[in-house]
Amino acid sequence: MPTFIQFNSQPTNRVSVMRSRLVIVLACLHLLVAVVVAKAEEGADTSQKLKLLIVDGQNNHDWKTVTPLLSYSLGQTERFDVDVVTTPSREADWKAFGPEFSKYDVVLSNYFGRDWPESVHADLEQFVAEGGGFVAFHAAVASFPKREAFNRMIGIGWRAAQFGNRLAVSLSGELVRQPAGKGHGAGHGARHEYALHTRASQHAVMAGLPDTWMHTADELYHGMRGPAENVEILATAYSPVTKLNEPLLWTVRYGKGRVFVTVLGHDAVALKCVGFQTTLARGCEWAARGTVGLERPLNFPTAAQSRVGTPVVWSGITRATIDAHIDQDVKVYGSHAAVKLPIQTGVMLHNPTAITAGPKGTIYAANYTGQIYRLEDRDGDGLEETAALFADISTSGEEYSSDDAAQYPGTPQHGGLRYPTGMVFKGNDLYVATTQEIRIYRDTTGDGRADHSETFAAGWPFTMHFFDWTFAPRFGPDGHLYAILCTDYLNGARKADPGGLRGSILRISPDGKKIERFANGLRYAYGLAFNPHGDMFFSDNKGGGNPTEELNHAIAGANYGHNPHSDRLPSVEPRKPILELHYGAGSGGIAFNDLDNDFGGVAGDLFIALWGPDGQWENGALVRVKLTKQDDGTYEATEHRFSTGPAKVIDLCFSPAGDLYVAQFGREGPAHVPFKEPAGAIYRFIHAPWVNPDQESALADINPLKLVLAGDPLTGKTVFKERACANCHTVDGSMKLLGPDLREVGSTLGLKALVESLEQPNANIKTGFESYIVVTEDGRVETGRLLKAEGDTVTLVVPQENTTGKTIVLKRNEIEEMKLLSTSLMPTGLTAGLSDVQKRDLLAYMQSLRSAERVLRLNVGGKQIKDESGAVWIADRAYSEDGFGATGGKAFHAKTGRPLLDDSRFGEFAYRFDLDNGQYDVTLISAEPYFKSLGKRVFSASVEGQPLVEQIDLFAEAGFGKAVQNTIRVKVEDGRLDIEFAPNINLPLVSGIEVRRVVSE
Repeated sequence: MPTFIQFNSQPTNRVSVMRSRLVIVLACLHLLVAVVVAKAEEGADTSQKLKLLIVDGQNNHDWKTVTPLLSYSLGQTERFDVDVVTTPSREADWKAFGPEFSKYDVVLSNYFGRDWPESVHADLEQFVAEGGGFVAFHAAVASFPKREAFNRMIGIGWRAAQFGNRLAVSLSGELVRQPAGKGHGAGHGARHEYALHTRASQHAVMAGLPDTWMHTADELYHGMRGPAENVEILATAYSPVTKLNEPLLWTVRYGKGRVFVTVLGHDAVALKCVGFQTTLARGCEWAARGTVGLERPLNFPTAAQSRVGTPVVWSGITRATIDAHIDQDVKVYGSHAAVKLPIQTGVMLHNPTAITAGPKGTIYAANYTGQIYRLEDRDGDGLEETAALFADISTSGEEYSSDDAAQYPGTPQHGGLRYPTGMVFKGNDLYVATTQEIRIYRDTTGDGRADHSETFAAGWPFTMHFFDWTFAPRFGPDGHLYAILCTDYLNGARKADPGGLRGSILRISPDGKKIERFANGLRYAYGLAFNPHGDMFFSDNKGGGNPTEELNHAIAGANYGHNPHSDRLPSVEPRKPILELHYGAGSGGIAFNDLDNDFGGVAGDLFIALWGPDGQWENGALVRVKLTKQDDGTYEATEHRFSTGPAKVIDLCFSPAGDLYVAQFGREGPAHVPFKEPAGAIYRFIHAPWVNPDQESALADINPLKLVLAGDPLTGKTVFKERACANCHTVDGSMKLLGPDLREVGSTLGLKALVESLEQPNANIKTGFESYIVVTEDGRVETGRLLKAEGDTVTLVVPQENTTGKTIVLKRNEIEEMKLLSTSLMPTGLTAGLSDVQKRDLLAYMQSLRSAERVLRLNVGGKQIKDESGAVWIADRAYSEDGFGATGGKAFHAKTGRPLLDDSRFGEFAYRFDLDNGQYDVTLISAEPYFKSLGKRVFSASVEGQPLVEQIDLFAEAGFGKAVQNTIRVKVEDGRLDIEFAPNINLPLVSGIEVRRVVSE
């Protein structure tokens, strides 16, 4: 915390002053993006913090808000100890005002007001001349126009046109120097976002920063004037007022001292810019010691986008460290690095099951085997390598008996707490959901280990291995704890559920004494989270009668359709999910990104961990969901791929610093029992602009128009029928038979996984299609798939020769034993006797089982967008083999008011789409973004050699900025669709291309 010093004519209670200013600091923290601190450059001594003094007290800007923001931002670099000195008011007695500049390495002025006493000016001039650092911030350059030494210190400042020399940079990059009376005096236009251009890339303050970077909305000063001696311009911005590049960052050498000037930072909005905070901190460091050890932050602005967000402190992390730990097997869509944390010391990772952010920004994770640990960076490279034990739940809690505990190795012999399935902090208390109860763990001594635990809530039915687990504890805006109890559909005769709590979201009072059902009809819901509006969402898994991988909006009293305990609860019409997930399977934990955390343009979005279909490793994934609240309180949801992999990801969370942490469960035995050997990992996804800089989303890597099949799907369909596959599997989405429905199997399983599902059916049994053996009291034995277990009955689907299976209903009181088997109902050897060609044809048929509609929409010349109808148009790209994209031409951007028309490609260009042979509808969308009269742009376009438009004049067709749309149906026979453009007058232009496979094919 900075020290505040105030000079008044009357005695002041210093403590009260500090407290009042601290309130301002805390109120404004959410506005800042703290500078990322990296390894100091060679030669810079960063072992001692620099002493920095901020001077404020008068200004034509809100200095009472701005100073705490500056202090916080600089303090977060861990380079500075910040003090603040506040001048007396304009009318007060100034005799006591006399800051001791010599006690500091650098002085920063946030002051514009009454002139200082002669003695103060003399002290400042001596301080700088003898080697001290000075920083003039924003309006401070308007101070003391009659002080010759101050004018020489800052070089140029806010002065009238008749004062001194003006400096600027011409459009051709040459220095412009205008004498007094010529050219503009000081001023600024309306606040707006603008680009800064680096002019001194070798200067320590600017080293490593991009040549051009966007600054958020701010004033753009122009006409800076003064002695203009020993001035080095570091960065400029083009002024629409003066038509010149105006200096906004510069340095001055004054005696032995160094002066840094920034005129950025009009208000709290401008101070949010990462570029501003980076250059301010580096400028202060350079002024203080002449070198800079602060590296370029990973989220520094680009030429296309300013960067703002929540405070981020990645102390010590460098690009080299990140690059060295990126898991290349994880494909990330966008500019993020999938860093696999090098956990080497402390607790061994043994199937991590839950992860959460704790006090002071620390991340906590939990093992399946019960250990809860804190991730720590002890070697100072910025990445956590140590898992420090916080608690071990397997050795705490009351003993609970469980009749299935003896079936599986790895279950605690005493039947104690097992499987931490979710965690959440409230203050310093960690609430841990386990199979049996929710328990609080607390460190009362401050040594980092929990020394106290107590039961918070319990009393629901459970089994140790039959998926009756407690997930996702989260505190709601009402202060209650919400948690998910998975449904009892797999229980069989294991546990009664007289209260109908299973398959519900519970609302638990703050003292844990009152437990009530908030909503019901859930299946195997693992993730729950609240968005900034205070609304609740949960993910749920496909299978067991639940037809979709889904995201739901949780509403009090709602029924979500699965095992709704209709015999015990009022009948409520089931609510449909707000989103059916298509980019993965096995939905797990969910987490909202903070609204202030840009994280590469995904502020406020929801992230979902996807385990992968039936444990198929290559298909684990993370998806991102953008939620938009409608006027009626409902939500519109759109899904975007974030990553393919890691495999078997189970939970995730955002750190206060803004990174996404993901727990990977790893390999496992039957019924999710861990092997003796430790497995699993923790990933940290970091926004890294140098990674995949041109890749906007998952769609950038998918060509939905080209399907590379293993063989002939028509012949494979015959093999499918001959091998009686249809007796067990539907392909229409009904999931009514012994085996899972295969309607979308070609979309969810890759070729390798399809081969394994045929050759090794017992390797990965789909959840909801496990085999059960039931022995009745009269000695009858039935083996089949458990369809449902409700009330007093259990329903099985059992095999029956030459049929699709038979449904039987058994009463619970007639069942003597019910046991889960480790083998699949699908027999091995089904491919025996098939030739290699027949196997490939069968695989091809399974690959072809996917959605009929195949369409590709391309936002030509721009990034991925969503149009007014909600359709996604993916980012433009250059053509590559087996892909699609442009050859030649240039991108053009204009503002039309319609996202799809804002971007276009013009020039000499063509588009290529590698796709399957067949018929396609091709639509071109264009709008004239430049010319405002007839006959200025005329061109023709053809598709597969057939004319689509001939000598079209976009302005004549629709006027300026209005859409012109044309469609043609063509037949492709050579595996590639070609779109050609030919100029007539000026150059062709197009904004959007849609290619749609004709479904009747």
